[in-house]
Amino acid sequence: MAAVSSFSDRGGNPQDVFVRLGVALPGLDLLFRTGTGVPVWSYPVDTGEGFDHWLRLRRLHERTGLYPFLVGPGDETADLAFMAENDCDPTAVERGLALDAGRRLAELAAAQDTMSVEEVFLNPDLDVQPSPEPEFVWDKQETLVALIPARAGYEVPGLLSWQGAVNCDVDAADHVAILKRWHDMHGAQLVTLSFDMLELLVPTPPMDPRAAAESAIEQYAYCPDAVDQGVGSLPALAAGQVRSPSWYFWWD
Repeated sequence: MAAVSSFSDRGGNPQDVFVRLGVALPGLDLLFRTGTGVPVWSYPVDTGEGFDHWLRLRRLHERTGLYPFLVGPGDETADLAFMAENDCDPTAVERGLALDAGRRLAELAAAQDTMSVEEVFLNPDLDVQPSPEPEFVWDKQETLVALIPARAGYEVPGLLSWQGAVNCDVDAADHVAILKRWHDMHGAQLVTLSFDMLELLVPTPPMDPRAAAESAIEQYAYCPDAVDQGVGSLPALAAGQVRSPSWYFWWD
């Protein structure tokens, strides 16, 4: 990823990198720098175009070293920038990569008064077919596509010292560990990261009923609001989002 270090160290604009690859990014500009100096660039896109732009830039990630994510407009961007600039933890990525994500999720699940895997496995209506097409919140309205120097999408919450789930005792290092676990298991890739919302593209979600039940427990441990202020039950989560190609998490 030498292309990234060559301009990020100088503080320059990576526009030329994309031009050399035959991609024009109109309006690309520095959005903010984290408290550790990591640059985040962005450019605006129209309603319904965010995911298409993400896909195009994601395919170029190995050549540019810049990972794309949809960040949302207006206050969402301002709040994310404030968090990254002021709540800076330079150890978050390293700590996250060293964490045992399975053990951490088990700790979070133990703190919840929830169903067991067996109870979820016996209950969900797995004849219901989730949508085969991914859906993302910021793809449905005007948004910003952000670019950050990162080796993988699961590093992004750590690089930004993201505190969107702090009310649930989940910190930036936890996000790195858990997203890497789901990346390794299901190919999950970060698409959206706003002030309090995170979305993943999941190419190979768990379709086996028991695996779906296990994943529902993990998702609830990670984000209780996915059930408590979302679909209403762990069986519904297992039958729906868990088996779909897009996962949505929002913390109150």
